[in-house]
Amino acid sequence: AFLERGDVRGYFVGHDHVNTYVGNYYGVELGYGPGTGFGAYGLSGAERNRLRGARVFELDENHPGIYKDTRLVFAKDLGIDLTANDQPIVPQPLDPRQL
Repeated sequence: AFLERGDVRGYFVGHDHVNTYVGNYYGVELGYGPGTGFGAYGLSGAERNRLRGARVFELDENHPGIYKDTRLVFAKDLGIDLTANDQPIVPQPLDPRQL
């Protein structure tokens, strides 16, 4: 159905905890992102928290078709501590990269 329409650029669904995927199927990008919440399976202990993140879609109204690209952003890349340790009640100031 996607190929018949001719205007579908990508199809992205949910997440698979510690796994991510993006691939091209006859010109249509298919994919999913990592888990964003707690309780991931596949890794044990504190390791299960290190891959928490999200897929970001870059849109540009001046780009043909508006959709420009997709990328993964992991919390650890933004300096966000996701260890199982007690976290401070008072939020820490945001890093400029988070604004």
